[in-house]
Amino acid sequence: MEGAAGDFTDAIAEASKALGALAENTIDAGRRESYLQARRDLLDHGEKFRHVIMAVTAENTHRGELRKRGETMTLSTAKLTAAAIAIHDPAVTQAAVTFDSSIILVRMGAWRFLATKETDDTIGFKDNVEKALANLTALTKISNGALRPLADPVAASIKEYAATFELVAADVETMDKLFVEMRDQALSIENRMETAEKNVVERFNRVQAENIEKVTTSLQVQSILAAVEILLGIGLAIIIGRVIVGPIIEMTSSMKHLAAGSVQIDIPCRGQTDELGDMAAAVEVFRRNAIEKMSLEQEALRLNAARTRRQEEIDQLVRQFGVSLGGVFNSVSSVSTEMADTSSQLEQSSNDAGSQVDLVKNEIDLTSSTIQTVAAASQQLASSIDEIGRQATTSSNMSGDAMEKAKVVVESFSELSLAAEQIGTVVQLINNIASQTNLLALNATIEAARAGESGKGFAVVAGEVKNLANQTARATGDIGNQITAIQSATARTAEAIRSISDSVMSVNDVAGAIASAVTQQSAATQEIARSVEQVSGSTITVIASISRVNNAIQSNRDNAIAVNQTSLRLSSDAKSLSEEVKDFLSALQNLSEDQSLSCIKIDLPASAIAENGTRTSGRVKAMSIGTAEFIGQLTAATGARFDLTIDGFDRTIPTRYVEGGNGLHTLQLPLNHEHLSYMVQALKKFETRQARATA
Repeated sequence: MEGAAGDFTDAIAEASKALGALAENTIDAGRRESYLQARRDLLDHGEKFRHVIMAVTAENTHRGELRKRGETMTLSTAKLTAAAIAIHDPAVTQAAVTFDSSIILVRMGAWRFLATKETDDTIGFKDNVEKALANLTALTKISNGALRPLADPVAASIKEYAATFELVAADVETMDKLFVEMRDQALSIENRMETAEKNVVERFNRVQAENIEKVTTSLQVQSILAAVEILLGIGLAIIIGRVIVGPIIEMTSSMKHLAAGSVQIDIPCRGQTDELGDMAAAVEVFRRNAIEKMSLEQEALRLNAARTRRQEEIDQLVRQFGVSLGGVFNSVSSVSTEMADTSSQLEQSSNDAGSQVDLVKNEIDLTSSTIQTVAAASQQLASSIDEIGRQATTSSNMSGDAMEKAKVVVESFSELSLAAEQIGTVVQLINNIASQTNLLALNATIEAARAGESGKGFAVVAGEVKNLANQTARATGDIGNQITAIQSATARTAEAIRSISDSVMSVNDVAGAIASAVTQQSAATQEIARSVEQVSGSTITVIASISRVNNAIQSNRDNAIAVNQTSLRLSSDAKSLSEEVKDFLSALQNLSEDQSLSCIKIDLPASAIAENGTRTSGRVKAMSIGTAEFIGQLTAATGARFDLTIDGFDRTIPTRYVEGGNGLHTLQLPLNHEHLSYMVQALKKFETRQARATA
C-alpha cells in the first residue's frame, strides 16, 4: 500500500505540475480557471487519499488491537466462568453461562460489522456490550462479591474491547466518507478536464485503479482476519467448554459439538428444573444462536460470492472500458502530438515571417535613407543646374560684350589699315621727293661742275630743293598726324584687347564655374545612379522577403486551418470521452444488484460499420448490457468507433473496439441510462424468444 500511495502521490504531483503548466501557458481565461480549479481539486484529492491511507493504516492497527483485546476478554471470561461453576451454585452457574453467551454475542457482533460494514451492526454491538456488562454485574451480585476480583478485569477488558471497536468503526466511517468525497471529487475533476488534461486523467485513473485494488486487497485481508477471529472464538469456546467437568460432562460434549458447528445435536437435560435444565436451556439458546449464525454466515457467503461475482463482472467491464478509453487516449495523444507539431510549424513560420519582416523593415529603412540621399543629390543637382544656367547666361552676356569689343577692335584695325595705307602714300611721296631731291642734287652737282663760277643754275636748283623740302615737311607733318592717329588707334586697340582679355578671363571663370557645376552634377548623377541601384537591390530583397512572408502567411493559414480542425476533432473527442466517462461512472453508481453484467449467448448475424463506411459482416456470439463479442474479420485500433447492427435488434448500436484476436473481437457498448435500459429489455426479449423456441 505504501508503494501505491507513493505512486499516487507522484502522480498527483506530476498531474498538478502539468495542470499548472497548462494554466500558465493557456491564453483562455475560462480554461485557465478550469485548470487551476482542477489542480486545486486534485491536490485536495491527494490530501484525502493520504487521509484514506492513514485511516486504513489506523484501521489495520486497531483491528490488531481489537483481536488482542478480544482474546484477552475471552480468556478472562473463561477464568471467570470456571470460577463461577466451581462455586457449585446453580444461580451463579446460570448467570455465568448467560454472561458467557453475551460475550460470544459481543464477539459475533464485532465480527459481523467487520464483515458487512453495516451501520446497524454497530448499534447491535453496543446493545450486546451493555447486556454483557449488565450480565457481569448480575453475576457479581449473585456471587455476593466472591467473583469481583475476577469480574473487575473482565469488565475492564470488555470496555477496552468496546473502545477499540469504536475506533475501528470510526476508521471505517472515515474511510467510507473519504471514499464518497473522493468519488464525487473524481467526478468533478473528470468534468473539469479537457483535451490537455488527458495525461492527468490517464495517470490519475491508473493510479486510482491501482489504489482501489490495493484497498480492495486490504479489505479482503481484513475479511480473512475476521474469519480467523471467528475460528479463534470457536476455539476459545471449545476451551471454555473443556473447563466444565464433573456432572455436566455430557452437556459439555453437546456444547463442544455445538461449538464445532454441529447444530443437529441432542441436548440432554432439557425440561429439567435443576441446574442442568438451566444449562440445557442455555445450550439451546447457543444452538439457536449458532443456527442463526450459520444462516447469517451462509447468507454472508452467498452475498460475498454474489459480490465477488459482481465485482469480477464490474472489473471486467472496467478493464474493457479502460482498454477502450486507452485507445481513445492514444488517439487524443496522437492528435495532440500532431497539434504540437503543427504549432511548432506555426511558431517556425511566425519566426521566419518575423525575420523576413525585420529584414523588410531594415531594407525599407535603407531604401528610405537611400531615397533621402537621392533627394539630397537631386536638390544638389537642381542647384548645380541652376548655377550652370546662371553661369551660362553670364557667359553669354560676356561673350556678347566681347563680340562688341571685338567689333571695336576690328574697326580700330580698319582705321589702322587705312592710316597705314595713307602712311604708305606719304612714304611713297617722300620717296618720290627724295628721288627728285636726289636728282636735283645730282643736277646741282652737275651744274655746279659745269658752271663752276656761274651761280644761276644753283639758284634754280636751290628753289627746287626748297620746294622739295617744303613738300617733305608737309609730308612729314602728315606722317606725324598719321602716326598720332595710328598711336590713338593702337591705344584703342590695346584697350579693346585688354577688355577682350578681361572678358575672356571672365568667360574662363564662368567656364570654370560651369565645369565645377558639371563636376558636381556628375558626382550627384553618380550618387543618384548608385542610390537608384541600391534601391533597386533593396527592392528586389524586399520583394523576395515579401514573397517569403506571403509564403509563411499562407503556411500559417494552412497550419491554422489544420490546428483548428485538429482542435475541433480534439474537442469532439474530449467531449465524447467526458460523456462516456460520465456515463460509465453513472452506470457503476446506479447499477442495481439485479442487473446482470455477464454475457449471454445469442449467436446472431451482425455487421460492424466503421467510420469510413466499411462494413464487416459476421456474427455476435455473446452479449451483455455493456459488451458484445463479434466474430468477423475486423481490423481496427483500440478505441475505434463502429456501428453495430444485429438481426432481431431494432436499432443500430454505437460501439468502441476494445480488443480481439483470431477472428473474435470485443466491442464496448454505450453505458448511458437510456441504452442500458434498452439493452436490458432487448436481452430479456431475446431470452424469452429463445426459451419459447426450446420449449
